[in-house]
Amino acid sequence: MQLSGALKKVGAVVVKEKLAEGEATFYLRVDPEAGAKWVDAISEFLLGAEGKSFRVDVSKYFYADRGEVKYLWRIVISGDTQLALQAFGAAALEARVRRAPEVTSMPLVGRVKYPFDPAKGKLKGSHEMEEALGLVSIAVGGVQQ
Repeated sequence: MQLSGALKKVGAVVVKEKLAEGEATFYLRVDPEAGAKWVDAISEFLLGAEGKSFRVDVSKYFYADRGEVKYLWRIVISGDTQLALQAFGAAALEARVRRAPEVTSMPLVGRVKYPFDPAKGKLKGSHEMEEALGLVSIAVGGVQQ
């Protein structure tokens, strides 16, 4: 996977990049909603860079645009840039996995409420929580009293 694809998964988009022999500079815009994933990715990358053949500097780059002060994240990599970019992509994917969304259950909007009768065997469609408990006990071989 390319670096831009891995960064997109943590809410970052490369706005500008400067690549030179032994140095790479990236300016990134990060979605405010993805703040925690982005911080995890940067933390993972910086901790993984210790003792490697590259150095990393992460900072915010502030600028004025049409009367507003805005910023981009600036990442400067020096040394073995190829290894550093692979580590950066891996850190972004690792952070994405660590911050996977939690799945919750909720009733479907606009659904029709069907009467539930375990004797008739209605096992399809959505159910109220009390009705679904009857299905669970039937499925495990128990009989709900």
